[in-house]
Amino acid sequence: MNLFPGIKSTNNRAILGFLIPFFTAALGCGFILWKRGRLLSSSLLIPFLILIPSLLILGTVLSLKSFAYIEEKGDKDYAYSGLAFNLFLLALYLFTLIMSIFKYS
Repeated sequence: MNLFPGIKSTNNRAILGFLIPFFTAALGCGFILWKRGRLLSSSLLIPFLILIPSLLILGTVLSLKSFAYIEEKGDKDYAYSGLAFNLFLLALYLFTLIMSIFKYS
């Protein structure tokens, strides 16, 4: 049901795929501030190894699934920028994880 007949409905997958990396970055910063930078504490390690990458993968999947709806619903800029931002943060996460494994091992 479209309440506003002249306006297209939004591509919710594209918008969620765009917003999830911002939420994930804020969540990661919040965890670091909460633990005052103690990166090896178990209460910080579990969210960093499970929650952060799963949210970034979810954002990537939502951005990819939104491509099918670009023609009918629009929001192409949210879909492409969400995909690029998710992939960038996922690569940054993997690089940081690999560097910290080498540093702390």
